[in-house]
Amino acid sequence: MSIARGVISELSRICKERCFTDPESLLLYGYDATGISRRPDAVVFPLNAEEVSDVLKLANSHAVPVTPRGRAQGSPGARSLSAAVW
Repeated sequence: MSIARGVISELSRICKERCFTDPESLLLYGYDATGISRRPDAVVFPLNAEEVSDVLKLANSHAVPVTPRGRAQGSPGARSLSAAVW
C-alpha cells in the first residue's frame, strides 16, 4: 500500500518538520530488533495529543494503517507488515 501525496502533504501540515518521507528515514524506521522490515510511506513525530488525534483522524479517513513505534526492540510483537505511517 502506498499513501496518496495529498495525505503526505496533510501529515506535513500537522507535524510540520517532524514528518519524514526521505529514503534514509524510511529505511531507518522500517525495521526493529525482530529483523522484520517493511518500508513505511511516512514517519511522523506528533508533539502532543492534538497532533496524535489529527494524524489518526487523517489516517482513518483515508484507510491508512498506522503503527506506533516505541524503542524498536520488537519484543512486544507490535510490528506490522502493512502499516504505511509510523
